[in-house]
Amino acid sequence: MASINVDITVTVARIPAVGETILGTSVQESRGGKGANQAVALARLGTSVAVIGSVGEGAAGDDYRNDLASEGIDVSHVSSAHGVATGTALITVADDGDNNIVVVPAANAELSVARIEAATHLFPSADVVVAQFEVPLESTAAAFRRAREEGAVTVLNPAPAHEDGASLLDLTDVLVPNELEFEQLTGVAPTDDDALREACAPLFSRGVAWVVVTLGGDGVALVGPDTLRRIPAKRVVAVDTTAAGDSFIAGLSSVIAAEKDAGGDALSETTLRRACEYATTVASITVQGAGAQPSLPFAKDIA
Repeated sequence: MASINVDITVTVARIPAVGETILGTSVQESRGGKGANQAVALARLGTSVAVIGSVGEGAAGDDYRNDLASEGIDVSHVSSAHGVATGTALITVADDGDNNIVVVPAANAELSVARIEAATHLFPSADVVVAQFEVPLESTAAAFRRAREEGAVTVLNPAPAHEDGASLLDLTDVLVPNELEFEQLTGVAPTDDDALREACAPLFSRGVAWVVVTLGGDGVALVGPDTLRRIPAKRVVAVDTTAAGDSFIAGLSSVIAAEKDAGGDALSETTLRRACEYATTVASITVQGAGAQPSLPFAKDIA
């Protein structure tokens, strides 16, 4: 399940305040979308990837589909939505690497349950199914139900925040929010271990196996029903954090998929801890480059 966007990125000295106009220093158009970023990152890490998604009609959508295919991704179920544009993200990146993002779903909103049903032959061979909130929830639910039927691990990135997002928890194995998304989903800020344990308890009662909270420079909190581990962030100079979360999810999912493919326990604490450590390394390399997909590393780049 992949959102597919054209990113328009503006660099500025600092993020402007509400109502403030400032001058930018550059503007760049590139490929993006949380789902597409995650798919490209997974492919570059050596994972076999198929995308179910939607682009707009015309050259922009066709070019994006071709670019995904050039990464070795199966795009046979990336459809063209009639009469709408390809999704677009407007990204502001400050000199310190911080960013804010406005997403216009456009063609992503046209990814219907029928499109999921047309791609059901992909699920029996899937080890992991990854989704975000940039496509319709009912379509993600249909994909996750099918994934569960076939024994695949479901990984949910609850971004951007959605008022009905909690409806997918019953179908989610691994939930990967950042700290803001975690607070929006649970109503509790992940300020300390006790807060994390308390806020995650209702998630586990819904069937979530693991919650992985990304905390920026403070690393990652890996939380299970009886476990809480902290994985420190790698210390690097961040240039652009736009795709940090997407590359983290790709690194995490690649380890889970490899373990499941090898016949191991893909949801064991050992697997999740190893996945978080690897994902942290992947994200640390990503933030040292500019742009979303241009900054995503290859397996050979991971020490």
